[in-house]
Formats: sequence, structure tokens, C-alpha cells
Amino acid sequence: MELIADGLEVTERWAKVLATTIQSRLDKGQHSLTIGFQGALGAGKTTLISSFCSALGVADDQVSSPTFALQNVYQGVVTVDHFDFYRIQTDEELFELGFEEMLDQPGIHLIEWADKFIDCLPECYLNIEIVTLADRRRRITFAEIGAQTGLPEEVGRIWQKSQKTVS
Repeated sequence: MELIADGLEVTERWAKVLATTIQSRLDKGQHSLTIGFQGALGAGKTTLISSFCSALGVADDQVSSPTFALQNVYQGVVTVDHFDFYRIQTDEELFELGFEEMLDQPGIHLIEWADKFIDCLPECYLNIEIVTLADRRRRITFAEIGAQTGLPEEVGRIWQKSQKTVS
């Protein structure tokens, strides 16, 4: 799925659709879900994550980039682990932080700069890539890596339906 977001409001609405769709799957018994985020500095990874977490009941002032803390944990309707791999240099450093154990926990695991350690990610995860375009627009690409569950297509259908009600 690909979305061209022509402003923060569109990104926030899409993040809400994504979060509520994932929450529905967790409510139906899925144990956990990992989402890797890719994009240049300033592309909007943390902004998208903040909107995503807000839709899950996390207070806006709780969500921040864990660039220096390396991991933040938020509690909303589900536990959200938020990792930032930007400053991590080696696999060893990543595992010393308890990354493997975190992936075994129920909830949603969000990872900024996930492309730095692709081999350390679970076999199945969602990948979101954000590319900055002209005029403050963003291209957001959303795909499943590993097992295909139809989540991007489901989010796309819900997104399209929601756009008809906004217009």
C-alpha cells in the first residue's frame, strides 16, 4: 500500500486507521505485532508513531523519539514498545538492551531505523517507509515482510472508505 500524505492531518488520520486495524487484530487473539520504520532524518517517523500511539490511547505528551533512551514503553489500550536503532552500532548492543525479549512480549513493537538491523527483526513484520517529497508531502509505503496476512490491503480498504466520509 502506498499513500501520498499532503500534510500532517492526512498522516494523523492514516495512523489512526492503521492503529485501530492492528488493535482489532490484537483483540481477536494475535499476540503481538512488530512494525519497522524507515526514512531519512526528519521524514516523520516519530510524528507518525505519535499519531499511531495517540489512536491507541497513549497521551500525546508521553510519546517521544527514544534516540538517546533507545527504548520507550507506552501504555494505552495495549502496551507499545518504541525502539530507535539510530545510535545502536552492533547486534550485541541491540541484544544487551533486551530486544529479543521485547519481541516475545505481547503488544506492538515499533522500531525506528529498523533497516539498520534487518537480520535481527522477526521473520514476519510490517515495514513502513517514509520519503519526503516536494511541498511538505510524504510518500508512505506500507508492506508485510514474511507471512502475508492481508493487513496492508485491509488498511487500504478502510482508508479508502474513510476518505469518502471525509470528503
